[in-house]
Amino acid sequence: MPVAKLNETKHVSVRFITETDPEGNHRYSTRRVANMKPSAALISMYNIAASVITLCKFQAETVIAIEQYQIVES
Repeated sequence: MPVAKLNETKHVSVRFITETDPEGNHRYSTRRVANMKPSAALISMYNIAASVITLCKFQAETVIAIEQYQIVES
């Protein structure tokens, strides 16, 4: 059965450490950059995330790239 992918989207999420309590437990905030072109290269996605990180006063912990699409029978 052949399949195809539709409605492909890419986005990047950056997880920031916003606070650390006296016991060393972190509180987090996540910012998402969406509406990237499906053809965007991984390095371009990382560079955009790096730009977002420089605009924030918090320490970045994780950068996550997500590719999402619908799979249908063709």
